[in-house]
Amino acid sequence: MGDIDFFISHSWSDDPVLKVQAIAEVAAEFRASHGRDAWCWLDKLCIDQTDIANDLQCLPVFVMACKRLLILSGPTYPTRLWCAWEMYVFFAMASDTNKLLLKPLEGSGDTLERLKSFKASEAHCWSAEDEAMLRGIIGDDVKRFESEIHEVASSQSMQEAASGKSSLAKHGAKLEKEIRRVASELQSQQQSPG
Repeated sequence: MGDIDFFISHSWSDDPVLKVQAIAEVAAEFRASHGRDAWCWLDKLCIDQTDIANDLQCLPVFVMACKRLLILSGPTYPTRLWCAWEMYVFFAMASDTNKLLLKPLEGSGDTLERLKSFKASEAHCWSAEDEAMLRGIIGDDVKRFESEIHEVASSQSMQEAASGKSSLAKHGAKLEKEIRRVASELQSQQQSPG
């Protein structure tokens, strides 16, 4: 694997404020344990938004450059075909499910249970073109694709049970400050001309 600490997998349909808060929590925990900021791969920032289709062909390369998969799991995550595809590609490259960090967002329910029964036929993309492309890539291998998602979710459930359902430490005022900093940076990026 590469030098990027986290490949961030998320559903665009989930609450962006909750996702920023989750990223800030992970960032604070990472900084506390590693003494530096984490390097992250995030689609909105790392893919050319004017040529998405071309950049997404490089997804396996992007994934291989990352040490861990950070899933920001909101209510729609288990229903998004791109999210399942990112999981599939990541674990095809690195079969160690210890490399998965699942960060449930408020209102997400039990993502792992939902992923254990993932059905490709019930997962969709926002773009019909993207969905057709992914379904074409998956092709007749739907059962294997679903099985891999089920296996990762089951492995993660067992690891959480064994570790007593570990969670990231809360950092109180420090965390709130970090959330405000990240939100401010994102707002500045959105306001600056492209």
